[in-house]
Amino acid sequence: MLLGLIAVLVMASIAGVVLLVNERAQTTSVDPAPAAAAPLSPPNRDSAISSQPPPVSSSPPAPASAAPQPVALAFGTRSELPDGWRLGASRPYLCDVLMAIPVLQKDGTRIMRVTLTLTNRTGAPQATRMWKLAAIADGTPAELVLWPAKRFRGVPDMTLESGRSVGFLVAFRVPEHPVQVRITAERDAAPRAVLTGTL
Repeated sequence: MLLGLIAVLVMASIAGVVLLVNERAQTTSVDPAPAAAAPLSPPNRDSAISSQPPPVSSSPPAPASAAPQPVALAFGTRSELPDGWRLGASRPYLCDVLMAIPVLQKDGTRIMRVTLTLTNRTGAPQATRMWKLAAIADGTPAELVLWPAKRFRGVPDMTLESGRSVGFLVAFRVPEHPVQVRITAERDAAPRAVLTGTL
């Protein structure tokens, strides 16, 4: 009887120890380690460089070459031009000679005349035919009247030696009322001369 009781107690003690060990094992169990994150791949240097905006040049654009400024010239004066020529102009006055010719008469208009003088100061012979003339009255192109029989031929066609001058008559038609007149004399790409006055 006593032996049976001892056996029961021993079995109960063993069962308690086993139960205690199981409980401790459950409470002290460690959660599995999380999966290691995949290593980040290094950035692609080529793609980083290509994604950068192109450099902006800080240097200003080259200025376009400016056109030569015209030379203002009043009637009754003369002026030196930058390309080696000298241009002189008389005062304009009414051209009775041409206005007396019937085919040149137009109602509401008058013909004015002026003498221009070109002097070659370039140091070499120059052709005068390179000079071109144009007239404007109050912003509107004015007619240059040519009448060779009366020596109104425009710019003469000749070769002018260095230091020599040539004068010629220029006639132009304007309205009867006072107007602002501009006569432009230019030669190729050289600075042009502009004669201005109210007639």
